[in-house]
Amino acid sequence: MDPASLALLAGGGAVIGFLLAVLGAGGSILLLPLLVSGASLPTREAVPLSLLVVMLLALASGTSLLLIAVNALVALAALGHWPAASLPLVAPLLVGGAIGASVGQRLAPQLNDRRLRQGFSLLLISSALLSGWEAWRRHQNSTPSPSPIPSPALPEISRPG
Repeated sequence: MDPASLALLAGGGAVIGFLLAVLGAGGSILLLPLLVSGASLPTREAVPLSLLVVMLLALASGTSLLLIAVNALVALAALGHWPAASLPLVAPLLVGGAIGASVGQRLAPQLNDRRLRQGFSLLLISSALLSGWEAWRRHQNSTPSPSPIPSPALPEISRPG
């Protein structure tokens, strides 16, 4: 993996760890677009990987996020497959996530609640727009261009006469 991708994943992990520490939410909704757009993973592979990372970050952030970890583990088990091919992406996400969680836990008491909600809203909107753009882009790349389909020749009908 190239250094730019590692930095992108670590930075994304830091933002997600920060949000998990401050809000107790935001992991998968931000991590999934990061994995699909930033790491070019198919959604089918990105979902279980994001659940694994969120579960590990939630466990590392403290016992108040244990419910998130349990929920992520149940959802990961329900998917029925393990993201083995994508496991190398876990390390930069966890390192960034641990740094973000540490900063978030220290800053949380000093943050203005209203501004925090506004910032989180902007992140959610940005995440939704990024997901929509990525889905549209992938759809455009996978849709074959229309080609004229020759119509079959109709047989001549002869009438007796």
